Amino acid sequence: MSEKGEGSAQVGQLRVVLSAAQHGASHIYTDSYAVFKGATKWIGHWAANDWQVNSFPVWETDGWKQFLETGEKRVLHIDWVKGHNRSNTITAQFNQQVGSLIRLQQIDIVDAGQEWECLLEWCTCFTILT
Repeated sequence: MSEKGEGSAQVGQLRVVLSAAQHGASHIYTDSYAVFKGATKWIGHWAANDWQVNSFPVWETDGWKQFLETGEKRVLHIDWVKGHNRSNTITAQFNQQVGSLIRLQQIDIVDAGQEWECLLEWCTCFTILT
């Protein structure tokens, strides 16, 4: 997936949601409104219009195609949770914890190897399985 927008927060959120769906999660929360709307409202329109909007390609088209393919195999429930929300709801609390774990990803750890990959995988799954 190397289209315009690579590295943006929305692209990262799409990749996490896609990874969770591909690894069996069926109820996924995201704090990206763009990913939420893309997954629940826009994706059908994009597919019907050859993955274009006003003659421009949809951002991260390959990821969205993979997400649609995954969603055609089984039911996925995608919900939105307000990011940086400090309320006492379970989704807000999990979102805060995942945000903290994601910040760990940005730390450069030398010789962490497999353990670091396992932490990131756990972080992604923890986000999704709330």
